[in-house]
Amino acid sequence: YRDGVPTDEALIFLHIRQGRKEETVLRLLESVSTAWTRITGEPEDAIELVAAQYPARFTMRGGVRLPEPPAV
Repeated sequence: YRDGVPTDEALIFLHIRQGRKEETVLRLLESVSTAWTRITGEPEDAIELVAAQYPARFTMRGGVRLPEPPAV
């Protein structure tokens, strides 16, 4: 919805570990946007992406805290 009106636009949240370079995060956003456009046929201006970054110490998988990501 936008201003109370239904819309076909997509909002995608990417939840990633903190510590990656800005260029890396931007490449990830661009890759997801390109894939979404290719798969759905929707134009890139119909998608909004948000990358939320979290410290590794607050991220667990299988009951184990994840290591800090590589600085790429």
